[in-house]
Amino acid sequence: MTKQQLKDYAKVQPLDILELWKYEGYKSLEEIPLKCAISDMEMVVLDADSENYGEDTASVVRKAKAFLRKYAK
Repeated sequence: MTKQQLKDYAKVQPLDILELWKYEGYKSLEEIPLKCAISDMEMVVLDADSENYGEDTASVVRKAKAFLRKYAK
């Protein structure tokens, strides 16, 4: 992933969550494919859409959807 993609990811989720992909054999955040981050963002949206959460979660979902609009083409 690029530095910009990592910055955009960090606006939605802590990079610690992205680092969980290192267990798949990636050595650094930059090596992790964008599709992994997209998968994380889709999960944020799906999890929140299946529940009725408050405004804090709605804000996170909006940010996740913006990330997906930007990168999941």
